[in-house]
Amino acid sequence: MAPTVIRYDGRTSEIFGLSLRVGFLTLITLGIYRFWATTRVRRWFWSRITVDDQRLEYSGTGFELFVAFVKVALVLVVVLIPLRLAKTFYNFAGIISLAQLLLLGSLYIFGGYYARRYRLTRTQWHGIRANLVGSSLGYLKLNVGYLLLTAVTLGVAYPYYRIATRRYLLDHTFFGDQKFSCTARARSLMGRWLIYVVVGLVLLGFLGLQVRDLALAQKGGPTPATSGAAVAGLVGASLLAAIVLGLFFIAYRTAEFRVLADSVTFQNVRVSSNLSAGRMMLFALKMCGAAFLWMLSLGVVFAIVGLVLWHGLGIATLSVAGKVSLAITLSLALFVSLPLLAISVFVRTYHNGLLRRAVASLSFEGALDPARIGQTREPIPRWGEGILEAFDFAA
Repeated sequence: MAPTVIRYDGRTSEIFGLSLRVGFLTLITLGIYRFWATTRVRRWFWSRITVDDQRLEYSGTGFELFVAFVKVALVLVVVLIPLRLAKTFYNFAGIISLAQLLLLGSLYIFGGYYARRYRLTRTQWHGIRANLVGSSLGYLKLNVGYLLLTAVTLGVAYPYYRIATRRYLLDHTFFGDQKFSCTARARSLMGRWLIYVVVGLVLLGFLGLQVRDLALAQKGGPTPATSGAAVAGLVGASLLAAIVLGLFFIAYRTAEFRVLADSVTFQNVRVSSNLSAGRMMLFALKMCGAAFLWMLSLGVVFAIVGLVLWHGLGIATLSVAGKVSLAITLSLALFVSLPLLAISVFVRTYHNGLLRRAVASLSFEGALDPARIGQTREPIPRWGEGILEAFDFAA
């Protein structure tokens, strides 16, 4: 039997057009359509993935996401309003703020778990559903423990947090009645991560020197030349630090993906990945260029629309109050909505490119046998990932 083959054939032009359409519908419905937009986009992504010539299917609905969002939003209102009132009327602001932070953080972790479970239970192949079993409370404890370890070690233990939480999710993922297995360990990533930490500390020290130079220039009676040089040095150093740290972080996350992929098995099939850091860095630079073009295009659109409105609609002849009122209306209608639409289209286009490269890097030893896979007997959630929708983090 030939080894299992996975392909992704999503085209940028298709997801670009779909994102524009659903984004526009989301804007004109004041955000209500976003649940149905999310569902349409997911169905598109899922249907572009083929495993052994059989496409994945996504069976979730926008109504499920909408109902879950409403339920969780009501719960958040009921829980957070008393805390807000207590913070206002009692002298325990620090404790209550900490309680709010812990509550929201815990809800977000729970939300991530249930969102993954919901998406898996709505994923089908050969009519068989995936699922996520295990304990959401156990997942929360795991996250809290490793986050505390990461904080105590000043970030050094971050790979252990990442691998432990991802291994838990993969180890509790089922397809039908058969289980995935993940044996990933963070030890192989520590060398790369420590290099990243050292480079970050060096760049932080370099930025500190630039800040010191700027402070000395200001203290010694700044002239335009000295102040300008100090500010330019600080801006240049910040930009350099952001680029270098970004590229190093991409290299680390690429290595992390390979470690996770290489440790996954299902039935007698082993997965491996040859995703390279260089390819992902080039992709990141390409997307940065695309983002710059997006911002430039938006600037041109804003300028043209502003000129047309100013001269074509006679804004210049309005009273001061009229200009202010119209400016506020236009800002909400145009200068907020268009960037939101652009960000939505850009993010989905980015996900398309990322998924294409990730899937293309995968290879398999062994072949899946659908005849040996029975349907899962685990219960499936009735509604969507309301907690993440309430936080506006749904993908």
